Amino acid sequence: MALIYMNIIHAQLIVNNTTQTPAQLVQTVLLGTGITVTNVKFNGSTANANMVRDQVGKFSNGNTTNIGINTGIILSTGKATVAIGPNNAGGASQQSLPVSPGDADLDLLTTESIDNKAVLEFDFVPTGQNLSFNFVFASEEYLEYVNDIYNDVFGFFISGPGITGPYSNNSKNIALVPSTTTPITINNVNSTLNSAYYVNNGTGTTPAVNTTIQYDGFTKVIAALANVQCGQTYHIKLAIANVGDNSFDSAVFLEANSFNTTPPLALPPDITVNNGLAPCYGGSKEIWSGLPDTVLHQWTLNGVPITGVTGSHVTITSPGQLCVTVLPYGPGCPFSDCMSIQFLPPMPISNPVTVKACVGSTFNLSSNTPIILNGLSANDYEIAYYHNQLDAQNTSNFITNITTYPGVDGEIIWVGIIDYVTGSGCVETKSFSLMSVNTIVPIITCGLPTNTSVNFNWAALPQTTDYTASYQVNSNTPINAGSIGNVTTYPITGLSPGDNVQITLTPIGVADTCFAPASLSCSTTLCPSITIPSANQSLCPNGNPEPFSVTTTATGTDAISYVYFTTPQVGDNMYSGGIPLGTATPTAGGIASLDLPVLGTGSLPNVAGTYYVYAIANTAPADVTCRPYSMIEVTVNAAPLAPTVAPITYCQNATASALTATGTSLLWYTAATGGTGSASAPTPSTSTAGTIDYYVSQTVLGCESPRASIAVTVNATPAAPTVAPVVYCQNATASVLTAIGTNLLWYTAANGGVGSSSASTPSTATAGYNDYYVSQTILGCESPRNFITVTVNATPVAPTVAPITYCQNATASALIATGSNLLWYAAATGGTGSATAPIPSTATAGTMDYYVSQTILGCEGPRASITVTTITAPTITAPTSYQVCDDNTD
Repeated sequence: MALIYMNIIHAQLIVNNTTQTPAQLVQTVLLGTGITVTNVKFNGSTANANMVRDQVGKFSNGNTTNIGINTGIILSTGKATVAIGPNNAGGASQQSLPVSPGDADLDLLTTESIDNKAVLEFDFVPTGQNLSFNFVFASEEYLEYVNDIYNDVFGFFISGPGITGPYSNNSKNIALVPSTTTPITINNVNSTLNSAYYVNNGTGTTPAVNTTIQYDGFTKVIAALANVQCGQTYHIKLAIANVGDNSFDSAVFLEANSFNTTPPLALPPDITVNNGLAPCYGGSKEIWSGLPDTVLHQWTLNGVPITGVTGSHVTITSPGQLCVTVLPYGPGCPFSDCMSIQFLPPMPISNPVTVKACVGSTFNLSSNTPIILNGLSANDYEIAYYHNQLDAQNTSNFITNITTYPGVDGEIIWVGIIDYVTGSGCVETKSFSLMSVNTIVPIITCGLPTNTSVNFNWAALPQTTDYTASYQVNSNTPINAGSIGNVTTYPITGLSPGDNVQITLTPIGVADTCFAPASLSCSTTLCPSITIPSANQSLCPNGNPEPFSVTTTATGTDAISYVYFTTPQVGDNMYSGGIPLGTATPTAGGIASLDLPVLGTGSLPNVAGTYYVYAIANTAPADVTCRPYSMIEVTVNAAPLAPTVAPITYCQNATASALTATGTSLLWYTAATGGTGSASAPTPSTSTAGTIDYYVSQTVLGCESPRASIAVTVNATPAAPTVAPVVYCQNATASVLTAIGTNLLWYTAANGGVGSSSASTPSTATAGYNDYYVSQTILGCESPRNFITVTVNATPVAPTVAPITYCQNATASALIATGSNLLWYAAATGGTGSATAPIPSTATAGTMDYYVSQTILGCEGPRASITVTTITAPTITAPTSYQVCDDNTD
């Protein structure tokens, strides 16, 4: 028979106990919703909570193990990394130093000594009425030490309003076997007792049940539960410790983000264009909080209160950040939630225009369709016309005869546009009016004929419109001149002397007025001709962008004179006066050109204004009215000023914004001269202290200004103030705390809170120590906080003494007492103590009190009284005479 071996490789648990402090782990890993945490301590110290401790870490990859929790915080009696599998030891232990023995609350859970505790505690304020978080208790003491003295303990001790229990601060333990009041211990949850909550993970010395966790056994995932009051401050103490020795580690796994309270309400998810929930542009959206209307609601949109709405739902007609604050538990505990609401953007269509028709004609409503589409595909939008907005919104009762609609002057027509692009089915409505107009016949007059062209002039019309022109020379085939715009003259070239020209002028379509075609005949005479085909020019001062140049087409070979005026000339005025610019002689093809230098140097003035440049033939017939000329306008724009800027100051590593300047068409540069400008404003870097100049110009009418300089100063982050620890004796008079720094701000915690410029005066009423935090601000930049540990040493007890009795005139010894650093006094109060013990006098009988104190850690205790009693010796009286009897008688 063949044996088949299967080696299943599991991914390991990941434990990181070298990166985050206990305080950071609470805030960034453990904390869930509806909870605000402050005053985090580890093993009784705020300072410990703000240092990396190897007993506390973040674990992850738990979903590849049988621990039941994917990620969270691990709290261990030894180093947290012991948890990493495989389970290859029966009693794994990695002792953390220094050892922290003793805990008043854990002492109540065992009869043995508490060793190497790990206690994580903090204050918290809930926004709901309940507290819950998930945990798993694990130990290497399973199963060997069930019902033994080595029974590691842990507990979650919560205190605060409404909570009563036998532990410190009236707290109770919520690390309980589910649905019981039994604390979870190795003795209470194992393979025989409450086994439904126990997971056997092997012994470590036999093949492991699961190779991904080191601990021999652990509980299933259990929820710690407590009823709390919204808005009140509670304290919780998460504690675990070895019992009897520091071997065989135990740990508690706390699930990430599970420390929370159920909020009283939750607004719906964000309504966005991307998730397909956004309402149509111009539409509305009704939002419900889920609470009854009897609960007062305070709604805001983009921070602005929505007046008149205090119930559980609100109708929104514009996008933004919608927030609601409710008071389900009374005014002392408000709760807020927010959501983002987007609306579909408006369709990329244009507004319709007024539709006009000559009096007596019908209206073509569909002429607005291409205007509304503005180049968009007609397949993507459905457009219909209606008598009123309600029909347009409901896309019902549309107008059918849209090309021959018999409307009336001033009537309002509504358009309904359905969007097929987004598939939303949204409908937008727009409106336009109808206008009936009268017919006007243009008046055309024949202008001055020359040998190359005829100018036809027509009277100014009451409205602006464009025209098409056609003309016929000597009854030849008519020539279509195309659109000529709204001009006052129209030249026809290429004619011979004596030619007869018939021109017809017709308005394009129907503009503001209805027009009838008009025509006129003129004959040419022999005159020279000259034109400047160049368009009107716009120049910048100082040769930017380039010098002025002009090209002329002329008949013949006569020289062309160029002059300019500051006002347009009327009649024949251009033939005399003017400021000369120069002359040019046409080539054989009749082309003359003149290139002028930079403005202000023999050319047009380098002064802002409009100049009228005329090209005039030098020779002409005696009739000056036949002397050709042509004119263009040249505008010299004013040199724009540099943009308005202001210097900017940041603190090092602050978030910077893109630079700004007041101006038009800004261009940004990295140097005062040269380079290519960018239309995108740079965002300064604040990583390095110092000052960097940025440059910006503005462009007005195509002319670029000088560059303005913006100095961006990054002030260095100052160092934390210099501090020193402070030590007081209990009940001593304390002084205001001090630190060496500038513009000091004092805090009660290492992070968060609002600093005070007034330093605290420590209390010396209770022995112990407390941390105070201080920063300094230089050039508006705040430094990191340093902390001052204030230690209050307890007042020592009086020394131990005993009364002494001497016989009068006996030899006395120096007084003695049991204590440290003794000081001897002659009175119960006052005086100056002596380190030398006095020797009582026995010369006189009676009682004398002496006083002695002891000093520990620099703090002197009360004085003990030693009573010395001197006793008088008894008196023996000798007889004054006596007789002796002699037995020998004679």
